[in-house]
Amino acid sequence: MSYLWVDKYRPKSLNELNHTPELTTKLSNLSADQNINNIPNILIYGPNGSGKKTRVMALLNRIYCNDSNHVFKLKIDVREFKVNSRNLEINVVSSPYHIEITPSDLGYSYDKIAIQQIIKELGSVAHQFVVNNKSTVKFKTIIINDANKLSKDAQHALRRTIEKFSKNIRIIMVCETLSNIIDPIRSRMLNIRLSSPSREEFDEIVIKVCQKENILYSDKFLSKLDNVCKKNIRLGLLTLENMAVLKNFDLSGNDINVMKPDWLMCIDKICLLAVKNSTVETILTIRGIFYDLIAHCIPADLILQRIIMWVLENGEFMNIKPNAIIKIIEYGSIYDERMKLGSKDIFHLEGFITKMILETSN
Repeated sequence: MSYLWVDKYRPKSLNELNHTPELTTKLSNLSADQNINNIPNILIYGPNGSGKKTRVMALLNRIYCNDSNHVFKLKIDVREFKVNSRNLEINVVSSPYHIEITPSDLGYSYDKIAIQQIIKELGSVAHQFVVNNKSTVKFKTIIINDANKLSKDAQHALRRTIEKFSKNIRIIMVCETLSNIIDPIRSRMLNIRLSSPSREEFDEIVIKVCQKENILYSDKFLSKLDNVCKKNIRLGLLTLENMAVLKNFDLSGNDINVMKPDWLMCIDKICLLAVKNSTVETILTIRGIFYDLIAHCIPADLILQRIIMWVLENGEFMNIKPNAIIKIIEYGSIYDERMKLGSKDIFHLEGFITKMILETSN
């Protein structure tokens, strides 16, 4: 079976992790045999592509399997819920030791139901896992992805269920920022911030993959890759694989330009259209690009974030006035909040880009 390199070379144990060694040491001490049943609920947060999920799975592998990789034998099920005569479905990734859910996929109105039912189902049953005929783990773990996108009702429901079923389950919440996490949740969990790797750590990860795949590379290529990917490990390895295939595994030339992923190139196109053409036809063209991005599962908040970053990085070069940049950032925060409260992301993206066109045309 062939895997993408980002999956093929994903570390599976704490000892294999490539960056932030001080955090790895703390997690190793936390999961030591004598402490294994005293592990608290965990809230891990940090930038996109910093390796949060990889670190969580490595921790679970250490707790339940003593690094024997059984925790990576996953299956995907569809769980159904019935709410007011409406059937809701959510994908559940599971192993014998844990389950992984993304309740925010159900939206603000129904994520509370998913959290309550799944936690109640697992928390009502006693669990026991024997590790190497020595330690006995007496809990099962629930991983909640995109925790910062949970509604306030879902978070309050989670707070109550954490206390009620703390004997039989542990919760690990994964998110990029704590800004939307309520204080009662933060106070009941061990908060862990995982930063992006340093430039040296990012290069080391890429170089190891290059050596294993027999790719020729240069320091200049590594510098260009870092500039495009901004130390995002997932994006870096996906871009590396794409470039290696295109260039026949020879990336050592000085004239090689690192190609951005298609969706980032679409963001660049949107921004250039907005800055150069202040017409109704431009808005219609950009609307079509927004639809394509959303149809390919690019989150609307990430699209908005990337547009803001483009304005900050290229505003001076594109002769955007400083006051206009400040106003664009202000509109970005307004429409980001509206996307969280509403249900039609395309409306808010289109409203934001219209405001951006008006500011850059003045």
